Amino acid sequence: MAALNPDLIVGYLGNDDGFDRFAEIAPAVNLDVFDRPIKEVLFDIADLVNRTDEAQRLEATFNAQASEIRANASDDIARTTVSFIQHVNRDDQFFPVTMSFGLPVIIEELGIRRSLAEQGIGAEREFRSIEALGDHVADVIINYVPDMQPDGSSENHDVLMSWPVTQFLPAVQEGQIYPVHIFKVGSLSWRSLSTGLEQIGTILSNPALNRDLVRE
Repeated sequence: MAALNPDLIVGYLGNDDGFDRFAEIAPAVNLDVFDRPIKEVLFDIADLVNRTDEAQRLEATFNAQASEIRANASDDIARTTVSFIQHVNRDDQFFPVTMSFGLPVIIEELGIRRSLAEQGIGAEREFRSIEALGDHVADVIINYVPDMQPDGSSENHDVLMSWPVTQFLPAVQEGQIYPVHIFKVGSLSWRSLSTGLEQIGTILSNPALNRDLVRE
């Protein structure tokens, strides 16, 4: 870190073992990024680097983007049940995508209804065996993958699709399961927030979706 000669070091609470040592290199700030709304965190970071005006511009762009999606598809999205998951290859497990970083904002802005199996999900990962995937009945499944290639392929997604329990899900049988790149839609940045909104909004705005797979 010292070799980088930084002007400022920003860390996050929960990763603070020995963080005080960084203050010997440059001014160091440890932020709580998990238990607060992502926009609040992003504005804190902008304030630290004197880019508040730029953050306000990016927020306005995001809000306009969300308004456009709602204007075109809010009724359809409101009657669509969605499951957000992330598959863990090595342990034959998955977990519902946590309500941290960008997802809570996107869900609120678009009025997304998560599957019953994901109600009450918080900021902590809740690992579940792959067999429990059958409980995640939804009209649409969005799989956050860490390895999406430029051509859209993903080994992580392929492994998830290889499980028999996955193939029995109504959304999968209807062809309504979609991988998205977690590092592009789930990171701590305005770009990630807007990319996530655009990709998820595009998926859920598709007029060809069958939105009657779940009867609640």
